[in-house]
Amino acid sequence: MSANLGELNAFTHDYADGIITDEVFHKHVGLMALKTNERTYPGGTYVRTGLEISKDETGQTGGAIEARGGFNTNEVEGHDAAQYRPKYYVQTIPLWDSDIADNGSSETAFWNYTSRRISLYMKFMRERFSRHLYSSGGDTLQINGFGDIFKNKGMFGNIDRTKFDWWRAFLRTSNTARAFNMFELTSLISEVSDGEIEPDILLTSTQVYDRIEASLDPKERFENTMLANAQFRNITIRGIPVIKDKNCDTDGPTRHKIYALNFDHIFWTSHERYNMKKRDWMVMPRNLGQFMVVIWFGNVMPNSLRRQGMYGAINPAVAS
Repeated sequence: MSANLGELNAFTHDYADGIITDEVFHKHVGLMALKTNERTYPGGTYVRTGLEISKDETGQTGGAIEARGGFNTNEVEGHDAAQYRPKYYVQTIPLWDSDIADNGSSETAFWNYTSRRISLYMKFMRERFSRHLYSSGGDTLQINGFGDIFKNKGMFGNIDRTKFDWWRAFLRTSNTARAFNMFELTSLISEVSDGEIEPDILLTSTQVYDRIEASLDPKERFENTMLANAQFRNITIRGIPVIKDKNCDTDGPTRHKIYALNFDHIFWTSHERYNMKKRDWMVMPRNLGQFMVVIWFGNVMPNSLRRQGMYGAINPAVAS
């Protein structure tokens, strides 16, 4: 059978939003953990995000400021806000008439095929977001990733990190790869903590997770109940869950990382009108089938880099 566009649009209006949300945001650890917010967009090049920085002796940072504001470039540039470029992602979901015919002519077969196609292509979009979160967006079309947040040099958020130590993440790394060391990790946690402010998760590769688990005495292997109930196998260090993500980046097979991430200060910011916005189904050229376009507009926007830490150059093949 061939898809009727009226029926197809009605079907996806009722059903596809749930598929899109579930597939993109509730599978991978990094994407799942990011706090989200939506903003209006009156225009301009940058998105302003108010900084959260404790007041220093010179008063340069203006004290702690809530993450507010909108898409706006008309403000006077200062060090009370970072400015990020919004990024633009598009996912096309095709339905080929030949595939529809091959999957059976019944209405049930048609709707099953349609839902599978939406789920498949939104999985592709989710995978792309997850990979990009562990890489560097810079001036490309990709979102800001950990490669930007933990770079600690050059401009980020339109602020020069070489001039202000409060706008740099804490790095504990080495030119030489070495075995995992618990003291190094707990020192990292201490550096990015301040009283009750501490990392939400310690995020790492599967190999490093296994090495950490092997280094712990059985009595030290505690699980975070909430994450365990959500089917995330985890251990905790200083009460902070250690979680593995298959997409976690490395600098090579002998140089893995552990990220100490505070999600009160990293935000998944979306344009309120283009937050996974679906367009209606359209007919392909030469009537070969139909396609739908999903659009997302925004970026990953930290408001405090000093709350984030990374312990690097870990060789998981070397015993602790």
